[in-house]
Amino acid sequence: MTPSEFKKLVEKDKTVLIISSRPLDFDCLGSGLIMKKYLESLGKKAQMVFPYEMAQSEKEYYSFLPFFEEVEDKDSREILNRKNFDLLILVDGSNLPQYFDARSDEGNPPDLTVYDKRINIDHHLPRPKELGTIVIRDSEASSTAEIILRDIVPEEFIDEDMATLGYAALVGDTGNFKWNFHPSTLALAAKLLTRGAKALEIVDRFFFSKSKDDLKLTVYAIENIEFDDSLGVSFLFLPYGKIREDNLNSEKVDLLKTVVQMDLAKTVKEYSLTVMLSEKEPGKISLNGWGNNLRNKVNIPELFAKVGGNGGGHFHAAGATMEGEFDKIKQKLMSLLAEQLKK
Repeated sequence: MTPSEFKKLVEKDKTVLIISSRPLDFDCLGSGLIMKKYLESLGKKAQMVFPYEMAQSEKEYYSFLPFFEEVEDKDSREILNRKNFDLLILVDGSNLPQYFDARSDEGNPPDLTVYDKRINIDHHLPRPKELGTIVIRDSEASSTAEIILRDIVPEEFIDEDMATLGYAALVGDTGNFKWNFHPSTLALAAKLLTRGAKALEIVDRFFFSKSKDDLKLTVYAIENIEFDDSLGVSFLFLPYGKIREDNLNSEKVDLLKTVVQMDLAKTVKEYSLTVMLSEKEPGKISLNGWGNNLRNKVNIPELFAKVGGNGGGHFHAAGATMEGEFDKIKQKLMSLLAEQLKK
């Protein structure tokens, strides 16, 4: 894909609906907003929706991003089930539940087929059934924003605001260039810096703006992580009873995922993989995994699919959801890991 090819692809579309994926992060917001502003520069009417209502703390955290106020946060099913736009663009996800509020009602997905023209722009591993009629994917790219800035928007479109959105996406999806980057990623980062990306503000927000509660959750995670020496895997198990007993609300569980991902996963050299199982509601399980890019040998999306999860991601980092009994899911996960890792 080249900028001229993409421009021709959307030439006849006057109105565009952009849905950014969940979970909420810098890349889903940055890539969605870059697409929105680029399409508007082409004379299109574009609307961007993030598919669930953000918590106030989330809005405050991301509010520094250019044009953040233009993101509509709501369950996307109503707007997706009615074709009020010429074109649907799905950014930064390959799995349908990422594009609607599946946290409470995963069994009632939207009907994407009301849009006979759907573009899916993504950097995750492909799914057996593609969401788009047109797919722009590079699973080796650091982020969806990298694909958009490299292959879709022309270089002259990248001003200070676009550079800031793009750089935030790169920092978020690479952990400030700790993983999942390539020479092209660093070359793009350099270009964005020369275009005025607010790098210090992004890094400060991402790494140096923790609250006291965040530090308490870090302590909690350290105290509750279990290390399996035979597998070389660390685990954080949070069944519903423990979540209630320890007074962990939904927001704190989500923050724990971030704490584990950014500060704890992959850091102990004997343990190449970290897995977190959480049960915010009885019978509704979230699986998250992070592997060391040098030492991990487990295809995490494939592992979660074998457990029965519905999700996706990268070889070394993925998430999934499923329904069932926590202990049975835990047992199946441990059994599959033992098959793959014990020698």
